[in-house]
Amino acid sequence: MASKLEVLLNNISPEETIERAQAAASRALNSILIISEKIDTWGEFKELMAEFYCLVESNMIGLEKSRQMNLFMDWGCCLNLFLKKYGHRGGRAAFSIAQSGVEGGLFSVLKYIAETLTQQFTTNWIQCRIGEFWNNLSTEERLAAPLEYLEKYRHILPQEILEQNPYLFGANFYRFLEYHPQMMKELKNIR
Repeated sequence: MASKLEVLLNNISPEETIERAQAAASRALNSILIISEKIDTWGEFKELMAEFYCLVESNMIGLEKSRQMNLFMDWGCCLNLFLKKYGHRGGRAAFSIAQSGVEGGLFSVLKYIAETLTQQFTTNWIQCRIGEFWNNLSTEERLAAPLEYLEKYRHILPQEILEQNPYLFGANFYRFLEYHPQMMKELKNIR
């Protein structure tokens, strides 16, 4: 029978988190590009971005049918993403890129939304699963889990981690669990 740690690690594996979210974003990106040709107006741009945001989000959470787009809410989420990437006139900058075709055009703007949502969704999914795991452990199990992890993954962990006190590793174990899917994905890509 699998330990609680093994169950968690299977639930946050790259296939269940990163790759699943990337596939959902790709499905949304592929379907929206089929229906969108050229953006002429600010209103069309806002509507397409909100529709795409809604579609990506719906795919990520596994809805069979996309939820109803809310222009105000979904555009607001897109605008926040554009402000982070392009600065205080982020929405207009993204519109200009989409409309003119420079810097990858519409595809690059949609791809940025998809990649950002993938990262957010993956991070949230992993943190929720780890929180659920951690909160359901007894004190003894919380002390044993880092040691079990060290035993199982000793061969792939950096030497400086292996040289430190195992209880110091245990104090930072939560952060190691958050990084575990990315580490496994990177190792998978090396092979």
